[in-house]
Amino acid sequence: MNLIAGIEVKTLIVGFLIVALVWALNQLFQAGKLAKHPIVIRFVDRLPHSRLINNNIEPGEILELQDELTRYDRMYLTWTIRQAISFAISRQINTVDRKNHMTINDVDQLGGLEFEFFLKKLFEGKGYQVELTRGSGDQGVDLILYQGRRKIAVQAKRYSPSQRVGVTAVQEVCTGKIFYDCTEAYVITSSYYTTPASVLAKKVGVSLINRDQLIRLLSDSYSSIL
Repeated sequence: MNLIAGIEVKTLIVGFLIVALVWALNQLFQAGKLAKHPIVIRFVDRLPHSRLINNNIEPGEILELQDELTRYDRMYLTWTIRQAISFAISRQINTVDRKNHMTINDVDQLGGLEFEFFLKKLFEGKGYQVELTRGSGDQGVDLILYQGRRKIAVQAKRYSPSQRVGVTAVQEVCTGKIFYDCTEAYVITSSYYTTPASVLAKKVGVSLINRDQLIRLLSDSYSSIL
C-alpha cells in the first residue's frame, strides 16, 4: 500500500513538473513576442545607457507597463513583461553594436519595428534628436526628428526591393505632420515608390527617401540627406 502511495506521489510530482515546464516555455514564447511590442520598445528606448547595460528595471516600472499593455492590448504577467524587457534590451544592444556596420542587405532582414528603431539610431548618429511615437494611434508617423527649429514627421516603410510604397503612406504622413505640428514630412523606405505616390508627394510637399538614398545615408561620410 505504501509502495502504491509512493508511486502516486511521484507521478503527481512528475506531472506537476511537466505542467510547470510547459507553462514556463509558454511564458518565454509570449515574452519573445511581447519584446517586439511598440509599448515595450518605446520603454526600452527611453532607458539611459547605464540602465540598459545593467538591465536595471524597477518593479514599479513593470507595473506601469502592465497597466499600459492592459489598456491597449491585453493583460500580461509581470514575469512575462520583465522577460520581454530583457529580450528587447538584448536586441537593442545588439543593434547598437552593429549600427556602424549595417548594410542595405542587413536592413532587408529587419522587421517593421526593428526598421523604425534602426532609423532612430541612424539619425541620432547624424545629429538629430529622435522620438519614437506610440505604436497604435500614431496618425501615420513612426518617428519625429528634431534639428534646431525643424520638426520632421517620418513614416518608415521596411519593404522588400520588389515592393513599392503607394500613395497611402504619403497621405498618412501628411496627416501626421499636421497632427504633431511638424514643419516637414518624410517617408523613408528600403524600397521605392509608385509613380502616383511620387506625384502626390511632390504636390503636397512630402519628401520621399528611397532605397538608393538610404544606402547613401548608411555611409558614415554622408552626414545628412534631410
